[in-house]
Amino acid sequence: MKKDLPKTKINLLPPELREVRGLHFFGAVATRASFAILGVYLILLLILFLGIFFLSRQLADLQNIKSSLVEDIGTLRSREGLLMSVRNRATLSKAIYQQTAVLPSENIDKALSLVPSDANLRDLSTKEGGPVILGVRAPTSASVVNLFANLKSKQQFSTAILNSFSLNDRGVYTLSLEIK
Repeated sequence: MKKDLPKTKINLLPPELREVRGLHFFGAVATRASFAILGVYLILLLILFLGIFFLSRQLADLQNIKSSLVEDIGTLRSREGLLMSVRNRATLSKAIYQQTAVLPSENIDKALSLVPSDANLRDLSTKEGGPVILGVRAPTSASVVNLFANLKSKQQFSTAILNSFSLNDRGVYTLSLEIK
C-alpha cells in the first residue's frame, strides 16, 4: 500500500512568470464569465427567434381569417342587395295594396249583384275592410240555388259563411250570408 506522501510543489518558473500566474486566474474567471454571457446571449437569441416564429404564424393565420372574411363580406353584399330589393318591393306592394283597398260601396254593389231577381233583400250591412252581411228572403228553393250559383260563378268573394237558414210556414226561405 502506498502511503500518502505529502505533495510538495516545486516551482521552477522565474519570478517574472510567477506574477503572470496570478493573471491566469483572472483570465480563467474572464473566460468563464464570457461563456456565461455567451450562453445568456444565445438563450435570449433563441427566445427572440421563437417569438418571431410564433408571431409570424399568428400573422399568417390572421391574414387567412381576414381574406376569408373579405370573401364572406363580398358574398353577403350581393345577398344584401337582393334582400334590399325584395324589401323595397314588399314595401311598394304594401303601399299599392293599401291604396287599392276595396271600398265598402264596391263590396255592396258586388253583393247586390248576387241576389236573384225573385228574392227580396231583407237587410245589408258592412264595415270598411270587413265582411258584407246579406239578409235574403227567397220565395222558392230555386231562388236559394240561384243565389249560391251566382256566388260560385262570379267568384268575387274569397269566403262565404252561411250564418242562418230557415223555412217559415208560408214556404219562404230566410237566410243570412256573410261574405268577404
